[in-house]
Amino acid sequence: MTKNELEAWKNYTTKTSMGVDDRLTVSEFIDKFTTDNDFAEKWSVEVRNYVTYRNRYGAYYTFTKLEDGNVLWEGDFDHCRFGYDKDPSDPIFVDPMGGPFIKTGQMLSHAIHEGDFNVIIESFERVDTGYIIKCKEHEYDPNDMSHLRERSDD
Repeated sequence: MTKNELEAWKNYTTKTSMGVDDRLTVSEFIDKFTTDNDFAEKWSVEVRNYVTYRNRYGAYYTFTKLEDGNVLWEGDFDHCRFGYDKDPSDPIFVDPMGGPFIKTGQMLSHAIHEGDFNVIIESFERVDTGYIIKCKEHEYDPNDMSHLRERSDD
């Protein structure tokens, strides 16, 4: 099984876990993935925009990059800590039991360590299945090497 097939399989099993009786087996999935271009395109496209995170207690959370640049964070938030500045409906951090601890101002890829989530977290919006993480692009100059300069005692 190639890495792309494995990632597509993980995505498929997570997204179809509710309909267990009509799910494909691993071998059926791989056969269909390698022979049916439409099927492969469907699951491959989602792999590029979707990450599954397993926390230290074994709970799974999913992060899906949305077309508007924000991220849908889904999972179990029953036992969760929140931090607020002033307004309880506007958390500055969300910390489900077992992680991941995610806060505003943080680069999302520093919390989940997978996928292309190099965005800065601006806020959280509660939805039925979890949170919409409002994000902005991380701006950087790929030619800026100032962090490599020699430091002096000037």
